Amino acid sequence: MPSFWLISGPGMKTKDMTFKKVQGQCEINCSKISKFQIPDLKVGTLDDLMSLSDDLIKTDHLVEGVTRKIGKQIYDIMKNDLVEQNNGQNNNNNNNENLVQLQINDVPVDTYLNRFKWNGQKYLVRLSCREITDKIAKQCLKIDDALREKLAEYSSVSHQYTQAQRKRTGNLLVKDFSDLINFNSIVNTENLLTVYVAVPKFQEKEFEMEYENIGNFQYGDLKVQYVVPRSKELISQDNEYCLYSVVIFRHILDDFKHKCRELRYTVRLVDFDQENGENNNNDHLSGKAQLKKLENTRARLRTHILLWCQSHFSEAFQAWAHLKAVRIHVESILRFGLPANFQAILLKPIEKKKNQTSLRAQLDQLFNEYNSIYLQDTKGGDDELNALNQTEKFYPYVYLELSTDYQ
Repeated sequence: MPSFWLISGPGMKTKDMTFKKVQGQCEINCSKISKFQIPDLKVGTLDDLMSLSDDLIKTDHLVEGVTRKIGKQIYDIMKNDLVEQNNGQNNNNNNNENLVQLQINDVPVDTYLNRFKWNGQKYLVRLSCREITDKIAKQCLKIDDALREKLAEYSSVSHQYTQAQRKRTGNLLVKDFSDLINFNSIVNTENLLTVYVAVPKFQEKEFEMEYENIGNFQYGDLKVQYVVPRSKELISQDNEYCLYSVVIFRHILDDFKHKCRELRYTVRLVDFDQENGENNNNDHLSGKAQLKKLENTRARLRTHILLWCQSHFSEAFQAWAHLKAVRIHVESILRFGLPANFQAILLKPIEKKKNQTSLRAQLDQLFNEYNSIYLQDTKGGDDELNALNQTEKFYPYVYLELSTDYQ
């Protein structure tokens, strides 16, 4: 159900009389009723207003979507932070609204709407309704593009973090082993290179006896070896594999990999900066350190996105509220005619369904004399009008919804 109803009724003797009549009859079913103050915006021709009316619906959906996306992002981040603080247990499902209070210019959303005042510096009243609408659309599209970029960056880092976590598990054939080795002991020269070989446990003795002969070949009277003798070192072992380091000639790396595959060994390499060589060893991060770095980066980006969303939610919501003002202005003139004489009213219905049903009946009765022909003639009339009446909501007053539920 909508959080707020924004309605407009024709001015009676005075606009204030319209508001007081609604307030007097409907306050029993509302937690709050207030005037929604709209300045005297440029009218233009009725043709312009009718064309703009259709575009306003599309722009309204666009701006609401951007606002909702930002608001939901704020709630999701705050909710996830709370779950992490509770060691993964979501013990506060019914109180997410208390996690964060969305604010507009340092006041709660409800307060901002109830005290809505047109921002004449940002949205000049000398502009036409079309120009104001286009300005709001461009403003929110720009915000949406910026949000997409920030979420894409965060998603990329989160994916890297998840992958790094997965690499910390599994056997020595697949898991990250960078924190098991001493990078200062790695041989990484123009001709020689340290490689790591995962050997099945049942082939352990065979490897230790034969590793120096892997890929050996005879060149005339000369015996050529791929592996530097006595370079083997056991790095680690688990229930399935032993991980060894050996030193080979760099130029035969591909051949050595091929020979190892034939023997059912798996060659694993370390991500090493070949250009900087030994000078970069101290800068190389172990798997554990890399995971920590990604965790810190992810937390920093999440905090940045939260602060950005809180700031730009205020901007987007204000744009949406002003767009609602333009829309209620245009629809009121199209409904009640010129000269413009209507009162926009903001109602916050009590959430119970029976109260909202009763409120709807009270408003229908209050403005019944301005009822649309679409509501009065639904039997035996024009088929197109009947079909339209069944698919669209028509009331004897202008009615818009403002939902502020972003959970």
